[in-house]
Parts: sequence; structure tokens; C-alpha cells
Amino acid sequence: MINDSMVQIPAAIANLPLRDMSCSFKKPVRIRYVQRPKRSRRTRPLRTSRPPIESSDEGRTRAGAVERSAPPPPQSDFATAGPAARRRIPEGHVRRAARNSWTAPAGRGMRFMAARNFGKVRHVKARSVFEIDVRPYGRFRSIPVQGVKPIPLDSREIAESVLAQIRADIHSGKSEWAAVAPYLPRALSSVDKVVKRWCDELRHRIEATEIAPRTLKRIEIYAKPDGHFSWLYEFSVYEITPGHLSDWNLWLMERGLHQNTRKHIVETMRTAFSWLHARGELEAVPHFPTVRKRKHVPNVIAPYEQENVLAAIPEAERGIYMMAAEEVFRPGELRALNVSDYDFKKCTVIVRYAMDGDTNAAQRKTTKEDDVRVRRVTPRIATWIEANVPPQERLMGNRPLFVNPDSRSAPDGRFNAQALRLGWKRAANAVGLGHVGMYEGTKHSTLTEGRRRGLPLDQLQKAAGHKDARSTEIYAELGDQQATKVLRMAREPRAKGE
Repeated sequence: MINDSMVQIPAAIANLPLRDMSCSFKKPVRIRYVQRPKRSRRTRPLRTSRPPIESSDEGRTRAGAVERSAPPPPQSDFATAGPAARRRIPEGHVRRAARNSWTAPAGRGMRFMAARNFGKVRHVKARSVFEIDVRPYGRFRSIPVQGVKPIPLDSREIAESVLAQIRADIHSGKSEWAAVAPYLPRALSSVDKVVKRWCDELRHRIEATEIAPRTLKRIEIYAKPDGHFSWLYEFSVYEITPGHLSDWNLWLMERGLHQNTRKHIVETMRTAFSWLHARGELEAVPHFPTVRKRKHVPNVIAPYEQENVLAAIPEAERGIYMMAAEEVFRPGELRALNVSDYDFKKCTVIVRYAMDGDTNAAQRKTTKEDDVRVRRVTPRIATWIEANVPPQERLMGNRPLFVNPDSRSAPDGRFNAQALRLGWKRAANAVGLGHVGMYEGTKHSTLTEGRRRGLPLDQLQKAAGHKDARSTEIYAELGDQQATKVLRMAREPRAKGE
């Protein structure tokens, strides 16, 4: 063991005062520190920069002071910015959370807060029942059950359980209306109320020129109190099952409807349920019965019979029927043609519009397939247009290319659908072909004759303006039927004297 008596201190040092002891050395004492290895370039740099390590005690103390007084890392702008500025934060995770706020973790928190304070349970002393208040959607005091009487909320436990289920549905992602509607009175979610709301939205779409007015007109006919939808009006949309829809389909059969009409009615109701599902107010669309569409075989006529009908039409009206038979345009497209759509020098016509409706109040809109077709007309049609469109009216771009001379209600003399059909009907009756309509006697008959002569289906599809090849396949069947008919007629024995 070493004690003080064993340590021998030189006399020169022992006699010096302590404050001067450091002056007796030739070199000051240097304290060495082991520096940290340099960070790799791939390593993310620190938010706060550290001062270089100094070898003296004074430098070490200053570095420690700087480190202790350094401010904390800056908070994210998303935490300090206001609601408007948060939408402009460019950070990746913040941007994704803002874009998918309802499905992101932050969105789940928003749903939890929205569901946590949704609805109240109240005691109705006068009725000795409990009421769940979910206004503005409504209030209810019982749970509807299909086929039996509703279950009253006669205890707070039942009411709290129902409200907890509604809140859980909202937290899982349902809208408030979709979570509440199954518990509300049937009158608020009946099929007729849903169809009425759907029709109201369709009216706005008609005003915005998104759909044709005839679409809504047909639905309103189905939705009348005694219409084809009326069998479902006693049920709520949340009570409809595939069994109900099957019984409704049998009821439509008993009404003696055509199979294609019944298919359109069922598909229209399916569209209404799909609309409700797309709004988030219906969890799933029930299974609807499948109604097959029966193929319609039109009555086609031979080319010579077609010419007989055209010859029976007055000269002033014949142009639109000739173009329907030779260029196979749709009647709505022919009615929409203006003088500006026809080139008198090149004898070409541009079809880009069709009349959206059958009356004189119909507007010009895009074609059925939303396409544009340029066609060089036949010499016979070009001659008729040259003779029946006066030169002084060729500069009037909005003038109809085909004017109805008997028109009294149309301000510009444009054909309406009924006048077009009646003109063909009178001529067909005059030659004994009154059973053939205009569409069948012009477009259908011409395309069928082209198929019988061996024209490919793709060329017929392009000429007819069909987007789906299945619409053109019917002319292949008609061509085969007509060829069989011709062969049968050729084998019939001739009468005497022929």
C-alpha cells in the first residue's frame, strides 16, 4: 500500500504555490478524445449539426453547451398548419392520407369520431318505450322484421345494442343513411320512394343533356300507381329478396307482357337498385330473375318491292326515304341532317347528329354510337337534292336537308318520327305491303340483300354504323332465310300461261 510518506516530491515543486504549478511545465497537458468514424454518404444526415470536437476543455464545454441549447427538430408542417394549408403539404404520407382520408388510418379515426357521437337513446315515458333519435334521418321505436310485427324497443339495453350496431356500421365504412335506413319506418325506404328519388336525379341529368327524355318517360310509365313496378311498392328496398323478385316476375307474366318488354322492366328495376347501391345506401343488389330476350325477325322485302314503295311516295318527300334505303342511315339521323352537312360539289354527306326524340321539340345530339360517318351519296340522291334544295337556301346552314311539305307544327319544316312513318305507311299500303314498316323496308331490307349477295359482315357493320357485331349478325340469318325463300319460289310449279 502506498501512503503519503512514500511519495517523494521534489523540493522545487513542493515549495511552489498551487496556482503556479501549471507554469512549471514546458508543455501544457493535452487531452485527446477518440473521434467517431465518418458517416457514410448513404447515411441520412442529422437534423442538427454538431460543432467539431475541440481538444481543449474550453472547446468541449462550448460544444456541450451548444448541444444542450440546440432546438428540437422542427415539427411537421401538417401538425402546425391550418386546414387549408394541410391540403397543400407535399409530404408523401400526408398526401396519401389526404387523398384517401376515409380509408387511411387517419380516416378510420375520423369514422370513429363520427360514429361515436351519432344518435341518442331517449325514454318515451308516455309509451313506456325507448326511442333512437338519428335525426336528420328520423327516429324509430321498434325494429322492423320481415313477415312479423316489429320488435319494440322496450328496454334500454335493446336500444343501446341497436345504436351500437348502427355506429359499428358507420365505423366500418357505411354512410349514415345506409346504416340507419333498415331501421326506419318502411314508408321512408319503400320502393316507390326510391324510384321517385331516382327519377328526380334523372330529370337533372336530362337538363344537363346527359340522357334522352324518352328514357325518363318510359320509367315514369312503369312507376305509375297501377304500373309494372306497383307490385313492389308495399315493400322496403331493404326487405326485397330474390323470392320477392321472382314472384314479381310471375306477376308480370300474368299481365300478358311480351318477353322483351318484361326483360326491359326487370332490367330497369335492377338499374334503380344499382343506383342505390352506388350511392352507398344499399349494401348489395339482390339477385334479379333472368329474362331472355326473344329475337325479333323483321319483315324484309325484295329490292323490286322496295322500289315500288319508293315510287308511290310523292316526289317532294321521296329524298329522305331514298337515302334511308340506299345509305341505310337511321331515321333519327336522317331527320337531323342540315344543309350544312351536305357538300354539293363532292356529293358527300356527314352524319354526326341524330334527333333525340320523336316530336318536333326534339334536339340534335350525337348519334346512337357517338360516331361520325362520311358517305358519298348515290347519283339518284344527288340529283334529287340538287333539284329540291333551292340555290338561295343552300347558304342557310340550319335549314333541314329534307323538308316535310305537309308540316304545320314544325317551325323549320323538319320531319318528325310520326310523319316519317305515316308517309311510308301510305305508300306501302298503296302497293300491298302495309305490313312492312319503314325501318324494316329500308335499312333492314337493304342490309339483308347485301348479305344475301355475299358482302362480309364487317363491311355491313361499318355501313350500318353498328358498334357491336352482334347487331349485324341478324342480317346474316335474314339473308339465309331470304335465300331459302327464293329457292322455294324457284321450285314452285308455274301457273299455266306463264
